Amino acid sequence: TPLYSSAASDVYKRQVWIFACMNSLVLSEGNFRIVVSDGELPPIKLAVETLQRDFKSVMGFRPSIVSVPTDREAGSIELIIVNESTVNPNVDKSELRSLDGFESHRLYADASTKRIYLTGKDMRGAIYAIYTFSEKFLDVPPLWFFSSWRPQKKEQIEIPCNLDYFYKSPQVRYRAWFPNDTELFTPWRQRTLQNNEVWLETMLRLKLNTCLLYTSPSPRDRG
Repeated sequence: TPLYSSAASDVYKRQVWIFACMNSLVLSEGNFRIVVSDGELPPIKLAVETLQRDFKSVMGFRPSIVSVPTDREAGSIELIIVNESTVNPNVDKSELRSLDGFESHRLYADASTKRIYLTGKDMRGAIYAIYTFSEKFLDVPPLWFFSSWRPQKKEQIEIPCNLDYFYKSPQVRYRAWFPNDTELFTPWRQRTLQNNEVWLETMLRLKLNTCLLYTSPSPRDRG
């Protein structure tokens, strides 16, 4: 006669997992994936692909991206991307930890389900959550491209099981970038696709939300 029933054994295994995870969830090659809904907005999907690239730079591999989370009782660790402003049939948003106003975002772990949530009140909030995770745990600085940054290679990433970073809605509604010297900036942007995209990526990593481009006036417009 077994000492434990099947149900009791499952509870015991769950308790062992929670005890083992009291310090951290460890991300390493093959043991986690990123979950983002098929119906999510394209800019968020682009940010997820950028996060995938950041993992490649730091850990040497790209984690898989899927649209549906696994059963909560099984499977690998999952990074769940949530934008509260869109419909996501795979996530019960009533169970998520609270946010407040526009652009607020949160990173938190649920050790019992082996999930790490990157949530945003809206599209930009979700993007900010993604890039905050990259900065905090992959050590990718917002100005990585413009600072000649080189990644510090890691074999694993440890996420505290009590992780809960909550960023409230910003007090300053519009936070702007004003590129100057556009007679130089515009040809640089046109040189490569990466140049044309990375400056906007940098804006989002810095949690800016407004850009004003202008050109220098011609001589006859001066004076």
